[in-house]
Amino acid sequence: MASNSRVHCGLFFIVAFFLNGCAMMGHTISYEIAPALNEEVRPISRGVLDVQPFKNQRRMNSKNYAQFSAISQARNWGYCSNFDSKYSPAIEIQIGHVIAKHLQTKGIFKDVTFNNKDKADYYLTGDVNRYFGHVYLEPPHSRGNTSSVAKFVGMQHGAIAALIGSILAAAIDSAEKGAPPYTTEVAIVLSNLQLHDKSGKTIEWLNDLKFEFYGDVAIKRPCSVIFNVLDDQLKLLVEKMSLEVGSAMK
Repeated sequence: MASNSRVHCGLFFIVAFFLNGCAMMGHTISYEIAPALNEEVRPISRGVLDVQPFKNQRRMNSKNYAQFSAISQARNWGYCSNFDSKYSPAIEIQIGHVIAKHLQTKGIFKDVTFNNKDKADYYLTGDVNRYFGHVYLEPPHSRGNTSSVAKFVGMQHGAIAALIGSILAAAIDSAEKGAPPYTTEVAIVLSNLQLHDKSGKTIEWLNDLKFEFYGDVAIKRPCSVIFNVLDDQLKLLVEKMSLEVGSAMK
């Protein structure tokens, strides 16, 4: 279980790399959810929504191969991941459950349930294509990679770079001073998101939820922190989806 001391990054996933740490025996996807403040969403409350367990499409994507490796084998090969074996119940079940809890706080529906569509007025379905975190345990220079944390900051684009640049600099300087950079990949892709009415008719196709990052970051305890980084990014994506759901139900 994740440590109670974990920090929930509200702005961007990378802060978690510098501030978090936990001993990971098994992992339950979770994050803190604040009640809605958006007045356009909060008063809607139309019937009951059920979130169905999402379909697992992760094995169909070869980019996720490391997630299904044996942990001992992966360490021998010089990497760690958010290994599938660390999740119980399965990732796609947990994601559906977390989305239901998140949407419940938004007041869009009278109630939001999980895996109980027979008693609901609407239900949500989707696919999990990627929920993947990966860290090479060898520093980048040992693999011929000369990129740096500074290059990582430069990878960010537009307003996001301006927003997080100082946060990254402060975090690198204070919390993780002296930590080596590791090449890190984080990817979440939820697709085929559909709102159905009770009869099964699709009433709204929602936009895919997608976040992908690849770069070098200074990081301590990479094999445990990667789990929480993914959860914090899922929170941001589901928050975005909740606004779309609210608009669809008006």
